[in-house]
Amino acid sequence: MLTNRDDVECYYSSNVAYYDYLYSDHLASSEMLLESLLLKPPLHNSSIVSVLDACCGSGHDVELLLRHGFNVDASDLCQEMIDYTQVRVRKFNKQCQFFQSDVLELESRVQGLYDLVLFRGNTLGHLRAPDQLRAVRQLYGKTKPGKYLLLDFRDGRRYHEEQKGFELRGSGIDRINHLAYFSFYQIKHAIDFTGTYEISSTVVLFDYRTLKFTRKSQRIEGHYVDVKLLVDFLSSMGCSYEFVETYGEGLPYLKTVLIKKAG
Repeated sequence: MLTNRDDVECYYSSNVAYYDYLYSDHLASSEMLLESLLLKPPLHNSSIVSVLDACCGSGHDVELLLRHGFNVDASDLCQEMIDYTQVRVRKFNKQCQFFQSDVLELESRVQGLYDLVLFRGNTLGHLRAPDQLRAVRQLYGKTKPGKYLLLDFRDGRRYHEEQKGFELRGSGIDRINHLAYFSFYQIKHAIDFTGTYEISSTVVLFDYRTLKFTRKSQRIEGHYVDVKLLVDFLSSMGCSYEFVETYGEGLPYLKTVLIKKAG
Protein backbone atom coordinates (compact mmCIF):
# COMPACT_ATOMS: atom_id res chain seq x y z
CA MET A 1 0.00 0.00 0.00
CA LEU A 2 1.20 3.53 -0.73
CA THR A 3 2.09 5.30 2.49
CA ASN A 4 3.74 8.67 1.85
CA ARG A 5 3.70 11.76 -0.35
CA ASP A 6 6.32 10.34 -2.71
CA ASP A 7 4.04 7.35 -3.27
CA VAL A 8 1.05 9.62 -3.93
CA GLU A 9 3.14 11.41 -6.56
CA CYS A 10 4.13 8.02 -8.01
CA TYR A 11 0.48 6.94 -8.18
CA TYR A 12 -0.48 9.92 -10.31
CA SER A 13 2.67 9.97 -12.43
CA SER A 14 2.09 6.33 -13.40
CA ASN A 15 -1.59 7.04 -14.15
CA VAL A 16 -1.18 10.10 -16.40
CA ALA A 17 -2.11 8.16 -19.55
CA TYR A 18 -5.12 6.58 -17.80
CA TYR A 19 -6.33 9.49 -15.66
CA ASP A 20 -9.13 10.71 -17.93
CA TYR A 21 -10.47 7.15 -18.27
CA LEU A 22 -10.16 6.36 -14.57
CA TYR A 23 -12.07 9.47 -13.47
CA SER A 24 -14.24 10.19 -16.50
CA ASP A 25 -17.57 10.32 -14.60
CA HIS A 26 -16.04 12.48 -11.88
CA LEU A 27 -14.48 14.88 -14.38
CA ALA A 28 -17.74 15.34 -16.29
CA SER A 29 -19.71 16.11 -13.12
CA SER A 30 -16.91 18.30 -11.77
CA GLU A 31 -16.90 20.40 -14.93
CA MET A 32 -20.66 20.96 -14.65
CA LEU A 33 -20.23 22.07 -11.04
CA LEU A 34 -17.41 24.53 -11.72
CA GLU A 35 -19.19 25.93 -14.78
CA SER A 36 -22.33 26.57 -12.74
CA LEU A 37 -20.39 28.31 -9.95
CA LEU A 38 -18.59 30.61 -12.37
CA LEU A 39 -21.88 31.73 -13.92
CA LYS A 40 -23.70 32.76 -10.76
CA PRO A 41 -23.05 34.87 -7.62
CA PRO A 42 -20.91 35.21 -5.68
CA LEU A 43 -18.14 34.28 -8.15
CA HIS A 44 -19.88 35.79 -11.18
CA ASN A 45 -20.08 39.25 -9.58
CA SER A 46 -16.73 39.24 -7.78
CA SER A 47 -14.31 40.56 -10.43
CA ILE A 48 -12.41 37.26 -10.56
CA VAL A 49 -9.43 37.67 -12.89
CA SER A 50 -6.54 35.56 -11.56
CA VAL A 51 -6.97 31.89 -10.66
CA LEU A 52 -4.64 29.30 -9.15
CA ASP A 53 -5.52 25.64 -9.66
CA ALA A 54 -3.48 24.12 -6.83
CA CYS A 55 -4.04 20.48 -7.89
CA CYS A 56 -4.32 20.76 -11.66
CA GLY A 57 -4.21 17.03 -12.44
CA SER A 58 -4.64 16.49 -16.18
CA GLY A 59 -5.77 20.07 -16.71
CA HIS A 60 -9.58 19.90 -17.09
CA ASP A 61 -10.24 22.88 -14.80
CA VAL A 62 -7.34 24.85 -16.26
CA GLU A 63 -8.77 24.38 -19.76
CA LEU A 64 -12.28 25.38 -18.65
CA LEU A 65 -11.01 28.51 -16.89
CA LEU A 66 -8.94 29.56 -19.91
CA ARG A 67 -12.03 29.15 -22.12
CA HIS A 68 -13.78 31.60 -19.81
CA GLY A 69 -10.96 34.13 -20.22
CA PHE A 70 -9.36 33.95 -16.77
CA ASN A 71 -5.65 34.34 -16.12
CA VAL A 72 -4.72 30.90 -14.81
CA ASP A 73 -1.67 29.51 -13.04
CA ALA A 74 -1.45 25.90 -11.91
CA SER A 75 0.45 23.66 -9.54
CA ASP A 76 0.51 19.98 -8.74
CA LEU A 77 2.56 17.56 -6.69
CA CYS A 78 3.18 15.48 -9.81
CA GLN A 79 5.43 16.92 -12.54
CA GLU A 80 4.03 14.50 -15.12
CA MET A 81 0.54 15.92 -14.55
CA ILE A 82 1.89 19.43 -15.00
CA ASP A 83 3.58 18.41 -18.26
CA TYR A 84 0.32 16.85 -19.48
CA THR A 85 -1.65 19.99 -18.59
CA GLN A 86 0.86 22.25 -20.37
CA VAL A 87 0.40 20.29 -23.59
CA ARG A 88 -3.38 20.32 -23.15
CA VAL A 89 -3.67 24.11 -22.91
CA ARG A 90 -1.10 25.19 -25.54
CA LYS A 91 -3.94 25.89 -27.97
CA PHE A 92 -5.01 28.89 -25.88
CA ASN A 93 -1.68 30.68 -26.44
CA LYS A 94 -1.86 32.32 -23.01
CA GLN A 95 0.89 32.80 -20.46
CA CYS A 96 0.28 30.36 -17.62
CA GLN A 97 2.76 29.75 -14.86
CA PHE A 98 3.17 26.16 -13.67
CA PHE A 99 4.63 25.16 -10.31
CA GLN A 100 5.59 21.69 -9.14
CA SER A 101 4.63 21.90 -5.47
CA ASP A 102 3.30 19.94 -2.55
CA VAL A 103 0.29 21.85 -1.21
CA LEU A 104 1.99 21.92 2.21
CA GLU A 105 4.76 24.05 0.64
CA LEU A 106 2.52 26.19 -1.54
CA GLU A 107 3.24 29.57 0.03
CA SER A 108 7.00 29.19 -0.45
CA ARG A 109 6.78 27.70 -3.96
CA VAL A 110 4.07 29.81 -5.62
CA GLN A 111 4.45 33.57 -5.95
CA GLY A 112 1.62 36.09 -5.65
CA LEU A 113 -2.00 36.02 -4.50
CA TYR A 114 -5.09 35.07 -6.49
CA ASP A 115 -8.74 36.07 -6.80
CA LEU A 116 -9.74 32.40 -6.82
CA VAL A 117 -7.81 29.37 -5.58
CA LEU A 118 -9.00 25.84 -6.43
CA PHE A 119 -8.22 22.60 -4.62
CA ARG A 120 -10.66 20.12 -6.07
CA GLY A 121 -11.46 16.43 -6.30
CA ASN A 122 -10.58 14.50 -3.16
CA THR A 123 -6.98 15.69 -3.04
CA LEU A 124 -7.40 16.74 0.58
CA GLY A 125 -7.97 13.08 1.42
CA HIS A 126 -4.36 12.23 0.52
CA LEU A 127 -3.33 14.04 3.71
CA ARG A 128 -3.69 13.02 7.35
CA ALA A 129 -6.00 15.17 9.48
CA PRO A 130 -3.41 17.67 10.86
CA ASP A 131 -1.92 18.12 7.38
CA GLN A 132 -5.40 18.64 5.89
CA LEU A 133 -5.77 21.76 8.04
CA ARG A 134 -2.22 22.88 7.22
CA ALA A 135 -3.09 22.54 3.54
CA VAL A 136 -6.22 24.69 3.92
CA ARG A 137 -4.13 27.35 5.65
CA GLN A 138 -1.61 27.29 2.78
CA LEU A 139 -4.39 27.62 0.19
CA TYR A 140 -6.03 30.39 2.20
CA GLY A 141 -2.68 32.17 2.30
CA LYS A 142 -2.57 32.29 -1.51
CA THR A 143 -6.03 33.89 -1.69
CA LYS A 144 -6.41 37.67 -1.91
CA PRO A 145 -8.33 39.38 0.93
CA GLY A 146 -12.03 39.45 0.11
CA LYS A 147 -11.64 36.75 -2.57
CA TYR A 148 -12.34 33.01 -2.75
CA LEU A 149 -11.02 29.52 -2.14
CA LEU A 150 -13.00 26.62 -3.64
CA LEU A 151 -12.40 23.33 -1.89
CA ASP A 152 -13.70 19.80 -2.61
CA PHE A 153 -13.41 16.75 -0.38
CA ARG A 154 -15.25 13.55 0.46
CA ASP A 155 -17.49 13.56 3.51
CA GLY A 156 -15.24 11.27 5.54
CA ARG A 157 -17.68 10.19 8.24
CA ARG A 158 -20.39 9.25 5.75
CA TYR A 159 -17.81 7.47 3.58
CA HIS A 160 -16.55 5.51 6.59
CA GLU A 161 -19.99 4.72 8.01
CA GLU A 162 -21.39 3.34 4.75
CA GLN A 163 -18.32 1.14 4.18
CA LYS A 164 -18.95 0.64 0.47
CA GLY A 165 -16.34 -1.66 -0.99
CA PHE A 166 -16.86 -0.90 -4.69
CA GLU A 167 -17.34 2.21 -6.83
CA LEU A 168 -17.77 2.43 -10.58
CA ARG A 169 -15.65 5.44 -11.52
CA GLY A 170 -16.24 5.80 -15.25
CA SER A 171 -17.18 4.18 -18.54
CA GLY A 172 -17.53 5.21 -22.15
CA ILE A 173 -16.05 5.19 -25.63
CA ASP A 174 -13.05 7.22 -26.80
CA ARG A 175 -13.69 7.34 -30.53
CA ILE A 176 -10.52 9.31 -31.27
CA ASN A 177 -8.32 6.52 -29.91
CA HIS A 178 -10.77 3.70 -30.75
CA LEU A 179 -11.12 2.60 -27.14
CA ALA A 180 -13.98 1.42 -24.97
CA TYR A 181 -13.22 1.71 -21.27
CA PHE A 182 -14.51 1.32 -17.76
CA SER A 183 -12.91 1.98 -14.39
CA PHE A 184 -13.65 1.15 -10.78
CA TYR A 185 -12.44 1.34 -7.19
CA GLN A 186 -12.22 -1.50 -4.69
CA ILE A 187 -12.05 0.00 -1.19
CA LYS A 188 -10.81 -1.51 2.04
CA HIS A 189 -12.06 0.81 4.77
CA ALA A 190 -10.26 1.39 8.05
CA ILE A 191 -11.81 -0.02 11.21
CA ASP A 192 -11.47 3.35 12.92
CA PHE A 193 -12.39 6.74 11.44
CA THR A 194 -8.93 8.09 12.32
CA GLY A 195 -7.22 5.30 10.39
CA THR A 196 -6.33 5.07 6.72
CA TYR A 197 -8.28 3.28 4.02
CA GLU A 198 -6.95 1.59 0.91
CA ILE A 199 -8.15 2.06 -2.65
CA SER A 200 -7.31 -0.28 -5.49
CA SER A 201 -8.07 1.57 -8.73
CA THR A 202 -8.51 -0.28 -12.01
CA VAL A 203 -8.93 0.88 -15.60
CA VAL A 204 -9.81 -1.60 -18.34
CA LEU A 205 -9.35 -0.49 -21.95
CA PHE A 206 -10.54 -2.35 -25.05
CA ASP A 207 -9.09 -1.37 -28.42
CA TYR A 208 -11.90 -2.32 -30.77
CA ARG A 209 -9.64 -2.14 -33.83
CA THR A 210 -7.10 -4.67 -32.58
CA LEU A 211 -9.46 -6.47 -30.13
CA LYS A 212 -6.81 -5.99 -27.42
CA PHE A 213 -7.53 -5.49 -23.72
CA THR A 214 -5.32 -3.43 -21.40
CA ARG A 215 -5.76 -3.44 -17.62
CA LYS A 216 -4.09 -0.95 -15.26
CA SER A 217 -4.41 -1.43 -11.50
CA GLN A 218 -2.73 0.37 -8.64
CA ARG A 219 -3.21 0.97 -4.92
CA ILE A 220 -3.21 4.18 -2.93
CA GLU A 221 -4.14 5.04 0.63
CA GLY A 222 -6.61 7.69 1.71
CA HIS A 223 -7.54 9.54 4.87
CA TYR A 224 -11.07 10.47 5.92
CA VAL A 225 -11.89 14.18 6.02
CA ASP A 226 -13.93 15.28 9.05
CA VAL A 227 -16.39 17.98 7.93
CA LYS A 228 -16.90 19.27 11.48
CA LEU A 229 -13.16 19.58 12.09
CA LEU A 230 -12.79 21.56 8.87
CA VAL A 231 -15.76 23.82 9.66
CA ASP A 232 -14.39 24.55 13.14
CA PHE A 233 -11.03 25.39 11.58
CA LEU A 234 -12.59 27.77 9.04
CA SER A 235 -14.56 29.47 11.80
CA SER A 236 -11.38 29.95 13.82
CA MET A 237 -9.81 31.81 10.87
CA GLY A 238 -12.67 34.32 10.80
CA CYS A 239 -13.63 33.65 7.18
CA SER A 240 -17.10 33.16 5.75
CA TYR A 241 -18.04 30.01 3.85
CA GLU A 242 -20.93 28.20 2.23
CA PHE A 243 -21.44 24.62 1.09
CA VAL A 244 -22.70 24.40 -2.48
CA GLU A 245 -24.76 21.77 -4.28
CA THR A 246 -22.87 19.14 -6.25
CA TYR A 247 -24.04 17.53 -9.46
CA GLY A 248 -24.13 14.04 -10.90
CA GLU A 249 -23.29 10.49 -9.96
CA GLY A 250 -19.62 11.09 -10.69
CA LEU A 251 -19.11 12.90 -7.37
CA PRO A 252 -19.98 10.34 -4.66
CA TYR A 253 -19.80 11.69 -1.09
CA LEU A 254 -18.36 14.97 -2.37
CA LYS A 255 -18.70 18.16 -0.36
CA THR A 256 -17.84 21.48 -1.97
CA VAL A 257 -17.24 24.57 0.11
CA LEU A 258 -16.70 28.11 -1.15
CA ILE A 259 -14.63 30.12 1.31
CA LYS A 260 -14.39 33.91 1.27
CA LYS A 261 -11.22 35.29 2.80
CA ALA A 262 -11.62 38.02 5.37
CA GLY A 263 -10.62 41.48 4.29
